[in-house]
Amino acid sequence: MKMKYFSLKKRWLLISLVLFCPEILAVAGESPETLNFNYTRSDSLSLDPQMALQARACHSLGDPMEIRIRLKNIKLPDALITLTLRGEDYEKNYTLFSSSPEAAHVRAAVQHSDPGPDFLVPWGIAVKGEAQGYSGFVHNVVTPGQPAKYHYTEPFCFSSLYHEDDTRFAQTLGYPAIFEKPNPVGWDDRSQYWESYCKVHGAAKVSTQDEDHYWPGYYRNIPERVANNIKKGGVTFLIDGLFYHKRSMIVDAVPEKNENKWFPTDSYTHIVDAPVNSNKEQKYNPVSLNLTGKGDISVVRTGDFTLKLNNRNITTLTLTITDKKGKSSVFNWKRGPGNTLVYSGVSPHDVSVSYGGGIDDGNDPYQLSNFYQLKDLSNSYFKGTLVPHSLLAQQYTDYINKVAPLSLPPDTAGNINLVNTDSLVFTLEAGDYSILSGDDMNSLHQLSVSIYGQPLKFSSMKKGGKVAVSAMQVRNACY
Repeated sequence: MKMKYFSLKKRWLLISLVLFCPEILAVAGESPETLNFNYTRSDSLSLDPQMALQARACHSLGDPMEIRIRLKNIKLPDALITLTLRGEDYEKNYTLFSSSPEAAHVRAAVQHSDPGPDFLVPWGIAVKGEAQGYSGFVHNVVTPGQPAKYHYTEPFCFSSLYHEDDTRFAQTLGYPAIFEKPNPVGWDDRSQYWESYCKVHGAAKVSTQDEDHYWPGYYRNIPERVANNIKKGGVTFLIDGLFYHKRSMIVDAVPEKNENKWFPTDSYTHIVDAPVNSNKEQKYNPVSLNLTGKGDISVVRTGDFTLKLNNRNITTLTLTITDKKGKSSVFNWKRGPGNTLVYSGVSPHDVSVSYGGGIDDGNDPYQLSNFYQLKDLSNSYFKGTLVPHSLLAQQYTDYINKVAPLSLPPDTAGNINLVNTDSLVFTLEAGDYSILSGDDMNSLHQLSVSIYGQPLKFSSMKKGGKVAVSAMQVRNACY
C-alpha cells in the first residue's frame, strides 16, 4: 500500500488533534508513536473532514483583517494623524488547483520543492471611508463688557436749606450730610432732619441708584466720580438726589472680551475608496493638510475609515500624532515571538495625549458586559483584547468559566495577538471646536486615544453528538 504523509509544517495540527480528540486514535487503531495519516485508508482521518475543519480554533496569519480609524473633532492643520503598517506576504498550505500549469513551473517546483506563488497570500491594504467637517476663518471679535449691578442702602442727602460754615464740609460746599438713620460714620447725628430736608412733599428725593451717588466713608474719602460731579454740577448735583453709604452686588460685572473666534464657512465630505496597495510599508493619513478646503482652519467633525488587510502578517505598527510645530507622540508596536505585536509604549511623547480607555462608545461588548475595572481603565489607552487580566473585573472571569471562553488577555497592556484579535479600532477625538476661542484655536486641543481589539468567543468540538474537545481547549489551541 502506497503511503502519503503530511508535511511537517502541519505537525501542530496532528499533535493538537491527538491531544484533544482521543477518538482519532480509536478510529485509526494505532498508538501515537506509529500513527500516520494515510489518504488511501478507509479508517484514516481523511474520512472525517468535519472534525478537521473544526480543529481551526482562531484566525491564521493568512486571514484578512480590518483596522478602523474613527475621528471626532480633529482640528487641522494642527493635528496630523498617521498610521504606519509594515507587513509581509504569508505562505498558506492550500490553494486552488490549476488544471493547466505551465510545464516549466512544474519542473521548477519539483526540482526546488517550491509550492509556487499561488500559495502566497500577498501583503496589501485597501482603504475605504469618509470624513465630514467644516472649514472656516478666524476673526478678531470684541464683545463689550457690562458693569456690575448693585443694590444701594443707608441713604443720605444734602439740602439747600441746611448749610454750615464748617471746614469739615468743604468738599460738599458747606452742606453736611443728613442720614435717614443715625450717622453710621459716628459724626454729628442729623437724622432728625431727614423728614424735613430729604423729602419733597412727603416723598423721598429721587432715588439715584448708581455709582455717581455712592459714597462710602463719608467725610473722609470722597470717590473721584463724586468729586468730579460736584465740580461740574455744584449745589444742583448735591441736592437733586439721594446718596448711599453702602452697596451689595446683585449682578457680577462682565469684562470686555477681545478674542479670536472661528467661523465655519464651508462644509465638506471627503470620501476614500482606494484599491489594494502592496507596498511592504504603508503610511496612511486619514485626514491630511490637502483636505482642509477653504479657510485657514478645518475641523473634521466625524471620520470613519477602514483599512482592509489581505493578511495579518504585520511586522510593525505605529500611530503618530504630530502638531503644527512638528512635535510628535508615537505609539509603537513590533512583532515579537509568535503571533504577537508587542507594545513598547509612546516614544517620543511630545504632544499631550489623554487616555481614552474609559470612554464609553456603546460598541464595546466588554464595556457593555461590565468586564472592565473602569477606575483602572480610565488610565489606559486600551480596550478589548488589548486589556490585561489585571484590569478585568470578576464579571469577565465568571463569564469565561460559566458561559464561554473568550480571547486570552495579554500579559502586558497593549500587546496585540494577531490571531485571537478579530479586528482593531483606533479612536481619536477632541473637544467641540465650535465653542473654542482665543488660544484654544491656535494650539492642538488635547486628543484622547483609545485602541480596541475585537475579541473572539469559542465553543466546543463535537463528534458523534458528543463533546470531543472542550471550548477552553479550543481557545487554548490558539497559543
